[in-house]
Amino acid sequence: MIAEAQQGAEQVKKIVRDLLTYSRSQPEQLVSVDVHEALDIAVNIATNQFKYRAHLVRDYGYVPGVVADESRLTQVLVNLIVNAAQAIPERREYGKEGKITLSTSIDPDGRVRITVEDNGLGMPDAVKARVFDPFYTTKPVGVGTGLGLSISNNIIRSFGGEIRIESEEGRGTRVSVLLPAAPEVSGTYDIVEDEGDEDRARVLVLDRAGQLGRPVARMLGPRYEVVSLRKGRDAFALLDEGERIDAVLSDVKLLDMSGMELHRGISRVAPHLIGRVAFITSGDFDE
Repeated sequence: MIAEAQQGAEQVKKIVRDLLTYSRSQPEQLVSVDVHEALDIAVNIATNQFKYRAHLVRDYGYVPGVVADESRLTQVLVNLIVNAAQAIPERREYGKEGKITLSTSIDPDGRVRITVEDNGLGMPDAVKARVFDPFYTTKPVGVGTGLGLSISNNIIRSFGGEIRIESEEGRGTRVSVLLPAAPEVSGTYDIVEDEGDEDRARVLVLDRAGQLGRPVARMLGPRYEVVSLRKGRDAFALLDEGERIDAVLSDVKLLDMSGMELHRGISRVAPHLIGRVAFITSGDFDE
Protein backbone atom coordinates (compact mmCIF):
# COMPACT_ATOMS: atom_id res chain seq x y z
CA MET A 1 0.00 0.00 0.00
CA ILE A 2 2.88 2.39 0.77
CA ALA A 3 4.46 1.57 -2.59
CA GLU A 4 1.19 2.33 -4.37
CA ALA A 5 0.83 5.62 -2.48
CA GLN A 6 4.34 6.50 -3.63
CA GLN A 7 3.31 5.70 -7.21
CA GLY A 8 0.41 8.13 -6.84
CA ALA A 9 2.79 10.82 -5.60
CA GLU A 10 5.05 10.12 -8.59
CA GLN A 11 2.04 10.65 -10.87
CA VAL A 12 1.43 14.08 -9.31
CA LYS A 13 5.13 14.83 -9.78
CA LYS A 14 4.81 13.90 -13.47
CA ILE A 15 1.86 16.25 -13.96
CA VAL A 16 3.84 19.14 -12.46
CA ARG A 17 6.87 18.19 -14.57
CA ASP A 18 4.68 18.20 -17.72
CA LEU A 19 3.58 21.75 -16.94
CA LEU A 20 7.17 22.85 -16.33
CA THR A 21 8.32 21.16 -19.54
CA TYR A 22 5.58 22.95 -21.45
CA SER A 23 6.38 26.38 -20.01
CA ARG A 24 10.17 26.23 -19.95
CA SER A 25 12.39 27.24 -22.85
CA GLN A 26 15.05 24.61 -23.53
CA PRO A 27 17.08 23.30 -26.51
CA GLU A 28 15.18 21.02 -28.84
CA GLN A 29 15.83 17.29 -28.45
CA LEU A 30 14.51 15.31 -31.41
CA VAL A 31 13.49 11.90 -30.13
CA SER A 32 10.63 9.45 -30.66
CA VAL A 33 7.51 11.06 -29.16
CA ASP A 34 4.18 9.33 -28.47
CA VAL A 35 1.70 11.69 -30.16
CA HIS A 36 -1.20 10.45 -28.03
CA GLU A 37 0.60 11.29 -24.80
CA ALA A 38 1.47 14.73 -26.22
CA LEU A 39 -2.18 15.24 -27.21
CA ASP A 40 -3.40 14.21 -23.76
CA ILE A 41 -1.01 16.64 -22.04
CA ALA A 42 -2.19 19.40 -24.40
CA VAL A 43 -5.84 18.61 -23.62
CA ASN A 44 -5.17 18.80 -19.87
CA ILE A 45 -3.51 22.20 -20.28
CA ALA A 46 -6.20 23.60 -22.61
CA THR A 47 -9.31 22.18 -20.87
CA ASN A 48 -10.48 25.53 -19.49
CA GLN A 49 -10.44 26.99 -22.99
CA PHE A 50 -12.96 24.56 -24.48
CA LYS A 51 -15.02 23.04 -21.65
CA TYR A 52 -17.81 25.66 -21.87
CA ARG A 53 -17.74 25.79 -25.66
CA ALA A 54 -17.29 22.32 -27.08
CA HIS A 55 -17.43 18.59 -26.55
CA LEU A 56 -14.00 17.02 -27.10
CA VAL A 57 -13.77 13.75 -29.05
CA ARG A 58 -10.62 11.64 -29.23
CA ASP A 59 -10.43 9.45 -32.32
CA TYR A 60 -6.94 8.02 -32.01
CA GLY A 61 -5.67 5.51 -34.54
CA TYR A 62 -2.82 3.02 -34.18
CA VAL A 63 0.23 5.13 -35.11
CA PRO A 64 3.97 4.97 -34.40
CA GLY A 65 5.87 7.66 -32.54
CA VAL A 66 7.07 10.75 -34.39
CA VAL A 67 10.45 12.45 -34.60
CA ALA A 68 9.99 15.63 -32.56
CA ASP A 69 10.77 17.52 -29.36
CA GLU A 70 8.00 16.62 -26.89
CA SER A 71 7.67 20.03 -25.21
CA ARG A 72 7.64 21.92 -28.53
CA LEU A 73 5.13 19.50 -30.07
CA THR A 74 2.91 19.91 -27.00
CA GLN A 75 3.14 23.71 -27.41
CA VAL A 76 1.86 23.38 -30.98
CA LEU A 77 -1.00 21.07 -29.99
CA VAL A 78 -2.09 23.37 -27.15
CA ASN A 79 -2.15 26.28 -29.60
CA LEU A 80 -4.25 24.33 -32.12
CA ILE A 81 -6.76 23.19 -29.48
CA VAL A 82 -7.08 26.74 -28.08
CA ASN A 83 -7.59 28.11 -31.61
CA ALA A 84 -10.29 25.51 -32.25
CA ALA A 85 -12.02 26.44 -28.99
CA GLN A 86 -11.89 30.16 -29.74
CA ALA A 87 -13.46 29.53 -33.17
CA ILE A 88 -16.58 28.17 -31.41
CA PRO A 89 -18.80 30.73 -29.62
CA GLU A 90 -20.05 29.77 -26.17
CA ARG A 91 -22.99 27.35 -26.34
CA ARG A 92 -25.68 29.80 -25.35
CA GLU A 93 -24.55 32.11 -28.20
CA TYR A 94 -23.95 29.41 -30.81
CA GLY A 95 -27.28 27.65 -30.97
CA LYS A 96 -25.68 24.24 -31.51
CA GLU A 97 -23.29 21.88 -29.76
CA GLY A 98 -19.65 22.80 -30.29
CA LYS A 99 -17.33 19.92 -31.13
CA ILE A 100 -13.55 19.52 -31.30
CA THR A 101 -12.20 16.24 -32.68
CA LEU A 102 -8.62 15.08 -32.18
CA SER A 103 -7.61 12.25 -34.50
CA THR A 104 -4.45 10.44 -35.54
CA SER A 105 -3.71 8.29 -38.57
CA ILE A 106 -0.94 7.25 -40.94
CA ASP A 107 -0.80 9.06 -44.29
CA PRO A 108 -0.21 7.11 -47.53
CA ASP A 109 3.36 8.48 -47.58
CA GLY A 110 4.05 6.92 -44.14
CA ARG A 111 3.95 10.14 -42.14
CA VAL A 112 1.88 10.45 -38.98
CA ARG A 113 -1.11 12.81 -39.30
CA ILE A 114 -2.46 14.60 -36.21
CA THR A 115 -5.74 16.40 -36.90
CA VAL A 116 -7.51 19.04 -34.80
CA GLU A 117 -10.96 19.72 -36.25
CA ASP A 118 -13.73 22.02 -35.04
CA ASN A 119 -17.26 22.81 -36.17
CA GLY A 120 -16.85 26.51 -35.43
CA LEU A 121 -17.16 29.64 -37.53
CA GLY A 122 -14.51 28.74 -40.09
CA MET A 123 -12.44 31.20 -42.14
CA PRO A 124 -12.98 33.03 -45.42
CA ASP A 125 -10.31 32.47 -48.09
CA ALA A 126 -8.71 35.88 -47.46
CA VAL A 127 -8.04 34.99 -43.80
CA LYS A 128 -6.95 31.43 -44.59
CA ALA A 129 -4.30 32.75 -46.98
CA ARG A 130 -2.63 34.75 -44.17
CA VAL A 131 -2.93 32.49 -41.11
CA PHE A 132 0.82 31.79 -40.99
CA ASP A 133 1.81 35.47 -41.31
CA PRO A 134 3.47 36.77 -38.12
CA PHE A 135 1.26 39.17 -36.10
CA TYR A 136 -1.77 38.56 -38.32
CA THR A 137 -4.87 37.93 -36.23
CA THR A 138 -8.64 38.36 -36.44
CA LYS A 139 -9.06 38.09 -32.65
CA PRO A 140 -9.97 41.10 -30.49
CA VAL A 141 -7.25 43.21 -28.89
CA GLY A 142 -5.91 41.44 -25.81
CA VAL A 143 -6.98 37.97 -26.96
CA GLY A 144 -4.37 37.02 -29.57
CA THR A 145 -0.97 38.21 -30.77
CA GLY A 146 -1.09 36.65 -34.21
CA LEU A 147 2.06 34.63 -33.49
CA GLY A 148 0.62 31.26 -32.48
CA LEU A 149 0.26 29.65 -35.91
CA SER A 150 3.40 31.31 -37.24
CA ILE A 151 5.50 29.89 -34.40
CA SER A 152 3.73 26.52 -34.60
CA ASN A 153 4.44 26.30 -38.33
CA ASN A 154 8.14 27.02 -37.76
CA ILE A 155 8.34 24.39 -34.98
CA ILE A 156 6.73 21.68 -37.12
CA ARG A 157 8.95 22.54 -40.10
CA SER A 158 12.00 22.20 -37.84
CA PHE A 159 10.88 18.58 -37.21
CA GLY A 160 10.73 17.93 -40.97
CA GLY A 161 6.94 18.14 -41.04
CA GLU A 162 4.22 20.51 -42.23
CA ILE A 163 0.89 21.99 -41.17
CA ARG A 164 -2.10 21.99 -43.53
CA ILE A 165 -5.29 23.98 -42.96
CA GLU A 166 -8.69 23.38 -44.53
CA SER A 167 -11.50 25.75 -43.62
CA GLU A 168 -14.82 26.99 -44.94
CA GLU A 169 -16.63 29.99 -43.55
CA GLY A 170 -19.51 28.87 -41.36
CA ARG A 171 -18.52 25.19 -41.54
CA GLY A 172 -15.47 24.83 -39.31
CA THR A 173 -11.74 24.23 -39.67
CA ARG A 174 -9.49 21.19 -39.93
CA VAL A 175 -5.78 21.59 -39.10
CA SER A 176 -3.49 18.66 -39.94
CA VAL A 177 0.05 18.25 -38.59
CA LEU A 178 2.14 15.79 -40.61
CA LEU A 179 5.34 14.48 -39.07
CA PRO A 180 7.91 11.82 -39.99
CA ALA A 181 7.39 8.54 -38.15
CA ALA A 182 10.09 7.40 -35.74
CA PRO A 183 11.54 3.89 -36.13
CA GLU A 184 9.07 1.41 -34.64
CA VAL A 185 9.95 0.02 -31.21
CA SER A 186 8.28 -3.12 -29.92
CA GLY A 187 5.80 -2.50 -27.11
CA THR A 188 6.01 -4.24 -23.74
CA TYR A 189 3.48 -5.20 -21.13
CA ASP A 190 3.62 -6.41 -17.54
CA ILE A 191 2.29 -9.73 -16.37
CA VAL A 192 1.54 -9.38 -12.68
CA GLU A 193 1.95 -12.35 -10.34
CA ASP A 194 2.12 -14.81 -13.22
CA GLU A 195 3.67 -17.80 -11.45
CA GLY A 196 1.70 -20.99 -10.83
CA ASP A 197 -1.05 -22.93 -12.55
CA GLU A 198 -1.18 -22.26 -16.31
CA ASP A 199 -4.94 -22.97 -16.30
CA ARG A 200 -5.72 -19.83 -14.29
CA ALA A 201 -8.03 -17.35 -15.98
CA ARG A 202 -6.19 -14.38 -17.52
CA VAL A 203 -7.64 -10.92 -16.79
CA LEU A 204 -6.52 -7.90 -18.80
CA VAL A 205 -6.59 -4.77 -16.57
CA LEU A 206 -6.40 -1.39 -18.31
CA ASP A 207 -6.07 1.93 -16.50
CA ARG A 208 -4.51 5.20 -17.57
CA ALA A 209 -2.33 5.56 -14.46
CA GLY A 210 -0.99 1.98 -14.63
CA GLN A 211 -1.54 1.53 -10.88
CA LEU A 212 -4.47 -0.92 -10.76
CA GLY A 213 -2.67 -4.07 -11.85
CA ARG A 214 -1.16 -5.19 -8.55
CA PRO A 215 -4.06 -4.22 -6.24
CA VAL A 216 -6.49 -6.03 -8.58
CA ALA A 217 -4.17 -9.05 -8.72
CA ARG A 218 -4.24 -9.20 -4.90
CA MET A 219 -8.03 -8.91 -4.80
CA LEU A 220 -8.55 -11.59 -7.44
CA GLY A 221 -6.28 -13.96 -5.55
CA PRO A 222 -4.45 -17.05 -6.82
CA ARG A 223 -7.19 -18.13 -9.23
CA TYR A 224 -6.41 -15.38 -11.73
CA GLU A 225 -3.42 -14.07 -13.68
CA VAL A 226 -3.44 -10.32 -14.33
CA VAL A 227 -1.99 -8.52 -17.39
CA SER A 228 -1.75 -4.77 -16.77
CA LEU A 229 -1.72 -2.13 -19.56
CA ARG A 230 -2.33 1.61 -19.89
CA LYS A 231 -3.33 2.01 -23.55
CA GLY A 232 -6.13 0.53 -25.61
CA ARG A 233 -3.98 0.14 -28.70
CA ASP A 234 -1.51 -1.99 -26.70
CA ALA A 235 -4.45 -4.21 -25.74
CA PHE A 236 -5.45 -4.56 -29.40
CA ALA A 237 -1.86 -5.46 -30.31
CA LEU A 238 -1.80 -8.09 -27.56
CA LEU A 239 -5.05 -9.64 -28.79
CA ASP A 240 -3.85 -9.50 -32.40
CA GLU A 241 -0.78 -11.52 -31.37
CA GLY A 242 -3.08 -14.29 -30.16
CA GLU A 243 -2.41 -13.88 -26.43
CA ARG A 244 -5.10 -15.64 -24.39
CA ILE A 245 -7.29 -13.22 -22.44
CA ASP A 246 -10.39 -14.45 -20.60
CA ALA A 247 -11.83 -11.15 -19.33
CA VAL A 248 -11.17 -7.40 -19.49
CA LEU A 249 -11.41 -4.93 -16.61
CA SER A 250 -10.95 -1.35 -17.84
CA ASP A 251 -10.96 2.22 -16.65
CA VAL A 252 -13.66 4.36 -18.30
CA LYS A 253 -10.89 6.55 -19.75
CA LEU A 254 -7.48 5.33 -20.96
CA LEU A 255 -4.42 7.26 -22.12
CA ASP A 256 -5.32 6.95 -25.79
CA MET A 257 -9.08 6.34 -25.98
CA SER A 258 -12.35 6.11 -24.08
CA GLY A 259 -13.78 2.92 -22.65
CA MET A 260 -16.47 2.89 -25.35
CA GLU A 261 -13.81 3.10 -28.07
CA LEU A 262 -11.99 0.21 -26.39
CA HIS A 263 -15.24 -1.79 -26.32
CA ARG A 264 -15.84 -1.19 -30.04
CA GLY A 265 -12.25 -2.20 -30.84
CA ILE A 266 -12.54 -5.41 -28.84
CA SER A 267 -15.74 -6.27 -30.72
CA ARG A 268 -13.65 -6.22 -33.91
CA VAL A 269 -10.40 -7.91 -32.83
CA ALA A 270 -11.76 -10.32 -30.18
CA PRO A 271 -15.56 -10.61 -30.45
CA HIS A 272 -15.58 -13.61 -28.08
CA LEU A 273 -14.63 -11.20 -25.25
CA ILE A 274 -17.41 -8.67 -25.76
CA GLY A 275 -19.55 -10.16 -22.97
CA ARG A 276 -16.56 -10.28 -20.64
CA VAL A 277 -15.67 -6.58 -20.48
CA ALA A 278 -16.31 -4.63 -17.25
CA PHE A 279 -15.59 -0.97 -16.48
CA ILE A 280 -14.35 0.82 -13.36
CA THR A 281 -14.76 4.54 -12.67
CA SER A 282 -14.04 6.80 -9.73
CA GLY A 283 -16.51 9.41 -10.92
CA ASP A 284 -16.43 10.15 -14.66
CA PHE A 285 -19.77 11.48 -15.81
CA ASP A 286 -19.34 11.69 -19.59
CA GLU A 287 -22.09 10.16 -21.71
